[in-house]
Amino acid sequence: MPAKTRDPRWDNAKFFLIYLVIVGHIMEPFCDEFAFARSIFFFIYSFHMPAFLFISGLFSNRTVESEQYRWKKLLPYLLVCFFLNFYRSVSLWIYNPHHHFHFDDQNNISWFLMALFACYTIAWLLRKFNHRYMLLFSILIALVAAYVFFGGMKSAGVGGMLKMLVIWLSLFVAGVSAFRELSAMPGLQQAMPPEYWWNMFNIGVGGGFSKLFSMIVGVVCTQTYIQCFFSASSPRTAAAGAFAAAAIVIPVGLPSIAIGMYMHVMNPDVIPVLVLPVYLLQHQPVWLAGIALGGIMLSLVGSIGGLALGIGTMLTRDIISRVANLGNGRKLLYTLRFVVLLVMAAACLIAIVNLDSQVLFWNFLSMSMRGCGVFLPLTLAIFSPRSVAKKWAFASIVVSTVVPVALGLAVPLPVDPLYIGLAISGMMMMAGYARRWRPVQAPAHRHSV
Repeated sequence: MPAKTRDPRWDNAKFFLIYLVIVGHIMEPFCDEFAFARSIFFFIYSFHMPAFLFISGLFSNRTVESEQYRWKKLLPYLLVCFFLNFYRSVSLWIYNPHHHFHFDDQNNISWFLMALFACYTIAWLLRKFNHRYMLLFSILIALVAAYVFFGGMKSAGVGGMLKMLVIWLSLFVAGVSAFRELSAMPGLQQAMPPEYWWNMFNIGVGGGFSKLFSMIVGVVCTQTYIQCFFSASSPRTAAAGAFAAAAIVIPVGLPSIAIGMYMHVMNPDVIPVLVLPVYLLQHQPVWLAGIALGGIMLSLVGSIGGLALGIGTMLTRDIISRVANLGNGRKLLYTLRFVVLLVMAAACLIAIVNLDSQVLFWNFLSMSMRGCGVFLPLTLAIFSPRSVAKKWAFASIVVSTVVPVALGLAVPLPVDPLYIGLAISGMMMMAGYARRWRPVQAPAHRHSV
């Protein structure tokens, strides 16, 4: 077997990229004064560092596919990064004694080493997952990140209107087609018994109402829905948007149900998350499938972006910023973007591990968990502000969320965990309300003899 020889073309490519780094740093001081220098700087930075990461990834197979984490190769990246950062901080401290050392400040020559260490580590941790799914989810995360970072709520509003129109029309047409096919299908009642498939309470009256109640409290407590009211240009716009969203549920929901029932009969082996795409691709005209899948992509990007931005904002501003004292500048912005990426990555991993689960299961679960802790404190905060101290509201949110989850994992519960969480939250809020407004007794006066 011939020995592998080093390909000089990749060395030349790296030499060229290093040369571009030098040119870019030379041009940077002149960007504010000369448009030509600014154009060259932005052109170089549009591709040269991604090209570095791409080339590094090409030759990372042995490191990434290794069964044991290769500390001897990867730890030097972290150590050199720490040393360079420490050396820079000491130099700045000699010049300015008020300078403080921050290891997380990577706006210097060591940031690329930290990025390589993080990329190698993440790739090694994900080596067992299906590479095709990882590629698809990476593309999705990139689209959502661009949507959130460069548009925020403005892009969510415009994208939401376009998404609503595309999905409404395409799913309505596809759903009508599925309903007509179901109506003409022989043996439908044998394949789908009416006592289960055509019964609104096929999981029991209590189970049906618990799902309905969890949806109500979940929608009320979801920041994405509430944020639409705060972001609207006027109360009339907010009300119109709310009624439009409610009105469009039925024309979209009923056709989606028909599509799901049709696929249950015709393609029962398809995993739930792929039922709609498979139906569009295999049972509908190409033009309709293309329009519908485009709308679904807009829906995915918008929904994931809105939820990830909401969760990231709460974690960053309410927790991380207060602990790390990030202020209101670039450090807060970069931290927020990093947390949003982590939230999306965690959601993608959960989806990969649970590909056979139903989307509605996660919808009801998330709504129940939000409703347990947030519904009553939020209701009091809106309709009776300052009636309960913050510490009682915070304790109610934590305890009424953790206890039902722990009980559900430990023992079978006779009732829906949502009711247990709301009961705990209600008792804690009543205790906090009573303590807040407990009359203070005046101290007894001593009478001199």
